Amino acid sequence: MPGLASLAKSALALPGRAARGAAALARRALAPAPDPDRLLIFDDAFPHLLSAFRVAEYNEVLRAFPRARVFSTGACFRSFKDRRSFAGVRREYETRHPEFRGRVSKFHPLLDFRGRLAYTIFLHNILFFLPVIEKRRLPFVFTLYPGYRLRVPETTAELRRVCGAPGFRGVIVTQPVTREYLLEEKLCPAERIEMVYGGVVPADVLAAASVPRRRMGRDKDTLDICFVGFKYVEGDLFKGYDVFVEAARRIARAIPAARFHVVGTFGPGDADSAELGGRIRFYGPQPTAFFPEFYARMDLILSPNDLPRCIPGAFNGFPTGCCAEAALSGVAVFCTDPLGQNVGLKDGEDIVLINRRPDDIAEVVGRYATGYDALCRLGERGRAAFRRIFDLRTQMDPRLKVIARALEEG
Repeated sequence: MPGLASLAKSALALPGRAARGAAALARRALAPAPDPDRLLIFDDAFPHLLSAFRVAEYNEVLRAFPRARVFSTGACFRSFKDRRSFAGVRREYETRHPEFRGRVSKFHPLLDFRGRLAYTIFLHNILFFLPVIEKRRLPFVFTLYPGYRLRVPETTAELRRVCGAPGFRGVIVTQPVTREYLLEEKLCPAERIEMVYGGVVPADVLAAASVPRRRMGRDKDTLDICFVGFKYVEGDLFKGYDVFVEAARRIARAIPAARFHVVGTFGPGDADSAELGGRIRFYGPQPTAFFPEFYARMDLILSPNDLPRCIPGAFNGFPTGCCAEAALSGVAVFCTDPLGQNVGLKDGEDIVLINRRPDDIAEVVGRYATGYDALCRLGERGRAAFRRIFDLRTQMDPRLKVIARALEEG
């Protein structure tokens, strides 16, 4: 049997991918044992800056665990309509966050994945990376964010597979319905579930911007209403963009000062907004740095989410990350809550819960527009409430404790 030096030397004679794979195997055999706190993060969208919640969460993990590394496929870049190479996206990230330079790599199954623990977010990610994690005999924890299909046989089988894996050490959940599902189906013992309501948003970046809010009648002459969201597949309207446009048409007829703003991957072709003419503006996808100035001009955000009837079990988290970011900037939040997931936000004081009927949405917006001071107070109370729930430390400290405990447990 050839020695390790011979293996490394012979790798140089192999073509292309085979050479890289053989060289990686040789280096892995020669490398020392991993550090006791070496954490491996696996993802499909990091380090793209448009995935702001990932950047906020993974940056905190990288900061807390100095030997942590991220391995990403970059498969979700196309969802942001970004055709750049992985290296180009990483270069932009490292320019913005130079302290993490060299700690993000493009995933390849033959890379050196020796470590003490693996971490990822979303069910689809842990399912994709589980073969590599199991092959390397890595313990793992993951966050089960919304984005899976709730209470359908396929999801139940997938979660049973993941939570029953030998390396499973725990799961972080962000919605009450997720915890209930895991317990009702006996997919995971309660002591392995950590509930951290909400989600990670770049609260520190938004707070640090300190852009003065602009008020109608004082700094501007318009009532500015926004919709913010990403469409991940064609026809993806359960984010509520179609309802937003229908409500906007009614609001525009009743309130001449109303103006409408759409940020994300929804555009004029996704609903008939022709009647609104120049009163609606599309900004496309935008990074976190865009939003402090943008939200300073917004009076309210409309988010009429739905449960898509054509995709059984699909649901959004409450509130969406876009609503949380808007609220943290003082924008009043008007949104649906189809599964009753609201925890700690008072309807009519911190937030306004709406249904999906455009006439009803237009009526409630009209009431607040008439009593504009009440709308401003709603935005300020909402900002305080969302800060309490979505503060970066409130969100991240429990997550970091789960990871640290799993590292110690091994």
